[in-house]
Amino acid sequence: MKNIILKTKHYLFSQTNNKELFFYSLVYSYVLGFIAHAFAFLNLNLCHDYLNEYNIDKFTTIKIGSGRFMQPIIRLLLGDVIVTPWLNGIIGLTMLGLAVYFTLKMFGFDNHITAFVISGIYVTNLTVSVCIGSYMHDFVGNSIGYFLAVFVAYSWGKMTQKFSAARFVFSVLLSTVVLGIYQGIIPVTVVLMMIFSVNEILNGQTTKPALLHLGTGACIISLGALLYFILLKLSFVLTKIKPAFGYATSYAEKNISAKQRVVGSYLNYIWHFFVPSHSIFSNSIEPFNASTVLLYTASIANIGILIFGIVILIKWILKGQNDVLSKSCAVTVIALISFISSIIYAVTCFSHMITRYSYYLWYVLVIVLFKWAKNHLHVNFYKVATTLSVLLATALLVYNVRISNEIY
Repeated sequence: MKNIILKTKHYLFSQTNNKELFFYSLVYSYVLGFIAHAFAFLNLNLCHDYLNEYNIDKFTTIKIGSGRFMQPIIRLLLGDVIVTPWLNGIIGLTMLGLAVYFTLKMFGFDNHITAFVISGIYVTNLTVSVCIGSYMHDFVGNSIGYFLAVFVAYSWGKMTQKFSAARFVFSVLLSTVVLGIYQGIIPVTVVLMMIFSVNEILNGQTTKPALLHLGTGACIISLGALLYFILLKLSFVLTKIKPAFGYATSYAEKNISAKQRVVGSYLNYIWHFFVPSHSIFSNSIEPFNASTVLLYTASIANIGILIFGIVILIKWILKGQNDVLSKSCAVTVIALISFISSIIYAVTCFSHMITRYSYYLWYVLVIVLFKWAKNHLHVNFYKVATTLSVLLATALLVYNVRISNEIY
């Protein structure tokens, strides 16, 4: 028994080479993805907007009208495979697996347990489940968007040591494509850039180069957004399709101020830590049925992981070698992550779960903090914190799988 435990521990925490990391990023994404979503991939579940998929003219009108002019192009390239659930699932999970791989590469994560946890975060979160359950035809396009959003951040991160004009232009173009797939995906890029900057400061980089590099990222996103706006206007002219009347427009009539949206986004983000899935079980009569017990367990797991992250952050502030300015900068960036994660959700007046994929990147931030703790804090604290956090993360993945299957 002891040998089994030791071998399992060695497997989970030992370093892997690049090829293994790539392979297991895909394997974990496929396995966890099919456990969570196999029912939806192997059955035809027709519901509301899904029906629009069978009318190509209406599909094109809706997508271009709502600013997602890349979606019809993806449809053109892939043909009707995106209305075949099982093939949709394979392509989508492959894209998410690639997103996992480049996230691991970006932050220098190189062990099985981290690959497993991040795969679980990326493929079983509620945003993915809602997309598959309600908008299966968008799953491939959105998954491509998530992969490209991660890759833009990864490409930007490679410019830490040396600026590359070619990489900069390439990143701008890719960010335009991400916006053209779905505007709600671009916060993924921004949040990963912010976490990367925090990671650089944790590892001893001073404030000035960290902020300059983050400024380069802001330029990439800004220029990408400008190009997106130009191409969007051009697509309206060429297709003669009018802009859609969407959530942001309709809710604006309710006179919800910018201040209310900012405050609301923060409160919504904090609430998400305590209640990972609001309203899914709001009609449950029994307070302690299987679903609500899992909900309470997931809430406790979220709080536990958050507490460990805060403790490590406090220990870094007290014991880290960085100067006060660097520490202040890192804490400020971390505080802003919650707002950036919620910005699309807030702009559309908290209208849609699919705009919340970037919420789940806070787990990546906690893993970054754990990576620092491994090399700088007492080994016993690190072992206990890591073991408990892995157990809590596993409980969250079980909860996500259950949620997904209840939705379907």
